[in-house]
Formats: sequence, structure tokens, C-alpha cells
Amino acid sequence: MSARAREIVVHLAGGPRFAGSAAEADARRYCSRMLAAAGLDVSEHPFEFSSMPAQFGPPIGAGCMAIALVIAHLMISHSLPGAALGVLVAALVSLRAAGKWLVGSGVSIAPWSRISSSNLVAVPRGTVQQPEIWLVAHLDSKSQTIPMLVRVASVAASAVFVTITVVVLAGTLLAGAPATSGFALPHESAAIGVAWLAPLFAAISLVPLLMCFIGNRSAGALDNASGVACVILALEMIRNREKVGVIITSGEELGLAGARAIAAEIRATGIALNCDTIDDHGHFLCMTSGSMPDRLSTAIDRAAMRTGIAIRKSRMLPGILADNIAFTKRGWDSFTLSRGNLGTLARVHTSSDRAAKIDGTGIAIAAALLAATAEELFCWD
Repeated sequence: MSARAREIVVHLAGGPRFAGSAAEADARRYCSRMLAAAGLDVSEHPFEFSSMPAQFGPPIGAGCMAIALVIAHLMISHSLPGAALGVLVAALVSLRAAGKWLVGSGVSIAPWSRISSSNLVAVPRGTVQQPEIWLVAHLDSKSQTIPMLVRVASVAASAVFVTITVVVLAGTLLAGAPATSGFALPHESAAIGVAWLAPLFAAISLVPLLMCFIGNRSAGALDNASGVACVILALEMIRNREKVGVIITSGEELGLAGARAIAAEIRATGIALNCDTIDDHGHFLCMTSGSMPDRLSTAIDRAAMRTGIAIRKSRMLPGILADNIAFTKRGWDSFTLSRGNLGTLARVHTSSDRAAKIDGTGIAIAAALLAATAEELFCWD
């Protein structure tokens, strides 16, 4: 099984597969042939989207937040804690609203940098009723000027320092310090010292995101030839295969564009078992956007017991997007299955993400877990 997993990864990760490119189209045809051989009817579902939010959103957002943090720092230095808190709250609210639009409807309707691509949808041959359970993985790849590990660390660190700043400023204002004795200088109060320094540390933490630009230099073996291989192998392992469909999305690396398009196109909601980045080493992680639905939680737990595979469940990691988010927003029950460690995050979205560094053992194990989860979900039908 691991040899077959590696064969698929080697074929898919022979070079970069940017969304909408000829290389991605070749990889999609390869997947179509394998799914057809497994007894599914396969169709391509074209869609268009804007790559602008994903290409420029992170550095622009980080830059705006960094400016707000520097302004807050200067206001604290001039004894204006209320104004500093107002600037930060306004920046956070504005960036959240802009971010939700850009990676939501903005991906679909923004007129800039439009790209045409296709999702691959496969259903059991001759089926009349739409499957409720879908195995999902994205096909496209991208590179970034900073690795995923640095991006996650940058987002997490800046979030911690921004939270500290807001909490300390709010606490100081509630305590009434400015009204009684004026706002103390940084060296006069430990709390004020924290409020004075934390915005600077937060701004510094955002520097990597300012340089987070997208390219096409990664072969995407881990992200996400491994996930596609896992889905195909899991499908072949499932009994009663007529109950399961497969979705291979495009544009995941550019704002989850393909998942958003297909989730809107398939009007009935379902269950999306997404697979993204499966390394040979590390912990298995089952991630959800929001709380995990009971039937998914029960199914993955039972599947883990059946297969003897240890798994952790959590919310999405900071700074990471995956297709399950798009499906969840459309009312589907969905999770993303991954496996890796810090070394995995250091390779993702870099030229080091090559097929030569994957032997397929992790993919074979993940496929068994994914297949068992789908079969456990049959009990809920």
C-alpha cells in the first residue's frame, strides 16, 4: 500500500501545480483516470475566482495591523491609553471584516487576477442519489517566501502580544489610572511597561507575514499530493463504495476557491472528510472549524480504535486554511485530517516539499483511518 501511495505522489509531484495551470490540468486527468478505474463516474466542474486575496491579503493585512500597533505604541508613550485601545480594536474589527470578505465572497467576485480552473467530482457509477459522504483533497500547490512553520509562528506570536496589549490597556482604563494620576510612564508601572512594549513585539512578530508572497516553486508533495493519494487509496479500501463520492478541489491554496465553489454548487449538505498534508512521521491531527459534530467525533474515535491509530482532535491551527472551512461555512459536517511535525511545517510551501522525502507509509496509514471513518459514518445513515 505504501508503494502505491508513493507511486501516486511521485506522479503528481513531478513539478509545481499552480491552480489553473497546464500542470494542474495534467494531474487532474491522472486523478480522473484512477477514479474511473475505481468504478466512479467522473466530471469536471469549471469555476473562476480571484487570486488577489490570497496573493496579497496576508502582507497587506499584516502591514495594516503593524501600522496600527506602532500608532498604539506612540499613543501609549503620549499618555493616551484610551486612544491606543480604540486604534487596536478598530484595526482588529476592520481586518477581521475585510479578511472574511476577501477569503469568502471576495475570492469569487473580486475582478482582479481572475483564474479559471476546475474541480473534479466523482460519484459511484450509475448512482441516482447523491452521496452524503465525500472524501476531499486539493490538487493545486504553491510556494511562499516564508515556510508554513514561520507563518504559523508569526500569527500565533502576534496574536498573543496583541491580546496582552488589549487586556492590559482595558484593565488600566477600568482601574481608572488615567483619571487619577495621569498615565504612568513605562518605567513607573509594570503593567504600563507591558502595555508599552507589547505592541512593538506584536509588530515585530508580523514582519514575516509582510514578506509572505506566493510563487510556483513547490512541487507540493506533502501539500497536497499526499492528501490526494490518501483519498484515492481510502476509496479503494471502503466497502459499500456506492455510498461515497470524491471531490478533488483546485484553488485551495488561493483562498479555498474550489471548495467554496463546489460547496455552493452541491446544494444538499453532506459530510466532507478532507485530507491535507500527510507526512510519514508525526502525530495525526483531526482539525475542525468550530466544534466537531458528534457524529464526526464518534466516527473518528471508533475508526482510531479499530485501526489502532492514535489521533488528536483540535480546532484549526492559527494561520492555516483548509477546505473543511469552506464546507463547514455552507452547513456541511467536515474535518481535515493531517499528519506531521515541525519538520513538516518547515517543508510545506517551499521547494523542499518534494516526493523524494515521502516513502508513503504515513499515507497508507491515513488511508486506513479515513476509510474506517467513512464506514463508521454509515451507521448514522
